[in-house]
Amino acid sequence: MSDTKRLLGALLLQDAGREGFEDEGTFCRGPYFDYDLTWNTTNPNLTQCFRDTALIGTPAAILWAFGAGWLFIRAGRQRKKDSAAGTYS
Repeated sequence: MSDTKRLLGALLLQDAGREGFEDEGTFCRGPYFDYDLTWNTTNPNLTQCFRDTALIGTPAAILWAFGAGWLFIRAGRQRKKDSAAGTYS
């Protein structure tokens, strides 16, 4: 059991040192959105924190939402199909 705890602790310490995260209490190392960096410049850019969260999280959330809806509709169609065939109890 102690080997498992030691391995888990090592993985958590390794994970805590990831790029973009300072410690457990902060969300990102830099600002989430910087208006001057995005709009008031000749070379617009997004902050690293915005790229790591919004640009990755938004498509993932949309995929999960539509995937769950698709599965729900698919299951309803299968129930109707089984009921019409007389195999659904």
